[in-house]
Amino acid sequence: MMKKTFFLTCLLIHLSGLICAQVRAPQLILQGHTSDVMSLVFSSDGKTLVSGSQDKTVIVWDVQTGKIKQHFKRHKGWVWFLALSQDATTVASGCYDTSDVFVWGARTGEPKHQLKLKVSSLAFSPDAAYLIGADGSSLSRWDMQTWKRDKLPAAHTDSIYCIAMARGENLMVSSDMSGGTILWDTKSWQPLQKTKLKNWVKALAFFPNHKKIVIGSAIMDSGSQIGGEINVWDLSQPSLSTLLRSAGVVWAVAVSANGKLIAGAGRDGKIRIWDAQTEKLKATFVGDGKLVSRIAFSPDSTFLASCGGEGTIKLWGIADLY
Repeated sequence: MMKKTFFLTCLLIHLSGLICAQVRAPQLILQGHTSDVMSLVFSSDGKTLVSGSQDKTVIVWDVQTGKIKQHFKRHKGWVWFLALSQDATTVASGCYDTSDVFVWGARTGEPKHQLKLKVSSLAFSPDAAYLIGADGSSLSRWDMQTWKRDKLPAAHTDSIYCIAMARGENLMVSSDMSGGTILWDTKSWQPLQKTKLKNWVKALAFFPNHKKIVIGSAIMDSGSQIGGEINVWDLSQPSLSTLLRSAGVVWAVAVSANGKLIAGAGRDGKIRIWDAQTEKLKATFVGDGKLVSRIAFSPDSTFLASCGGEGTIKLWGIADLY
């Protein structure tokens, strides 16, 4: 009964959003990976994009030319997780299956350090002094000079799947596979706020003013992922608002740097974009129907990058949506 009601709800939402669907061509397609692209991140100046793939490699791209600047090939497994330092000089890339994390120079392609650890997410502190990683239900912090590891206070009761660092603020958010979501003070490393979803949280994104967090998740039923949901956690409110309930699991969420747009994507191959203030759907980009695993807005908020099941990275023009 739960599945039937859920899919009827998803159908109504789908039909109501058809008028916003757009078949538009990406302005640039980056080709260099030979298998599904699972992770991507922009540099803070928007000139560089880094992507990780099931082909076991990481590519550093020049966004303006679309050319490859570095092609890192040291991993032995799928590259699921990426972090890029604020100054775009250092990349951390992780393989969950082979328990490998490499920290390397974005400009040189040379390894700086290797960790033998099965991490599920990575992030640099804003000053790049520390690398933060999730290992099971624990969070750890590594000093980038000494590589001393400090375990952070235990707060999650299930395996952490994703973390997100706030730019320019001492805040981080982490979520686990049971829906537990925690906002951290990264100076004291004490939890500030907590919320709980019934879903497996797959993706997190801060608003630029740090007052809200977008949460993308998989709706679970008897251990199966039967759909997806996108919620907005207003940190001043006790409850979460819902942007989307979909038959496709949500893998990725993002908020534009100007705070005006929210984007979400996942298993159904569609990229949906909402007005961040009204939470009304503005557009749905229909690609080739394959999985969209990650999305990211450019720092100037004029492009949205997406990657997924076809081995390419697409850059979509979105200036007309403002």
